Amino acid sequence: MVPTVVVGLRGSVAIGWRWWALTVLCFGVATAIIWDQPFTRAGALLAAPIRALDPSRIGRDVSLKVRRAAASSPASRSPASRRSRSRASATARSASALPKLDRRSFLRAVVDSIRVETGTGAFHSIAWSHMAQVWSGNKQLHYEAWIRDRLGVIEVGLHFEADALTNARLLAAFRAHERHIRRALGPDVRIEGWDKGWARVWEPVALVTLDRSFLDRIGTRIAAYVVALEPILRAELPADVAWTESRPKR
Repeated sequence: MVPTVVVGLRGSVAIGWRWWALTVLCFGVATAIIWDQPFTRAGALLAAPIRALDPSRIGRDVSLKVRRAAASSPASRSPASRRSRSRASATARSASALPKLDRRSFLRAVVDSIRVETGTGAFHSIAWSHMAQVWSGNKQLHYEAWIRDRLGVIEVGLHFEADALTNARLLAAFRAHERHIRRALGPDVRIEGWDKGWARVWEPVALVTLDRSFLDRIGTRIAAYVVALEPILRAELPADVAWTESRPKR
């Protein structure tokens, strides 16, 4: 259309390069406007073949048509499809709505979980509102779960809380087994002296909501400590340190 207008204006006069440059410029501007918004019938007619040749637009149009067809297909409206979406939504809701346990119930359930995970009930145990301890012989040598709110963690591990000499000897013995312990429990385990001349083999776990999922996680982790460390504890216990086992008490 633009070249026709230019030729009409010039008539039979020869068209120089300046007029052709002006023609190309006008054509480009008109094409850009029409391409972006064909707001007249003439513009729409001119833009139609150009827009039809745009590969990206073709892809978008086809994709939109496919999505609309899928959304309106009989399969998407079928009872089975609705049931599947309903089950997925219900699962997501139930996962986010696990009941929160109070601390004492949580720690008592951790003890029960340890017994189940290790396959033995031959443990003594005690649980307070912030801590649970499990042991099979000497109470001063026990496995512990300790909720530390201010630190935002729950500490799990084996504690040596006997006299300073016994604790030091056991700490040295467990450090000698450090490579084996890390293979069994992973790199997060720590073997170190502690307060009051005590020592421990332990790790901190980030504290989250005290629900069933977290309970299972803590119970499984302490059970792993029992399985890995109990044989070492019994083998390395000094001969002059008492080790008595009786019927478990709650």
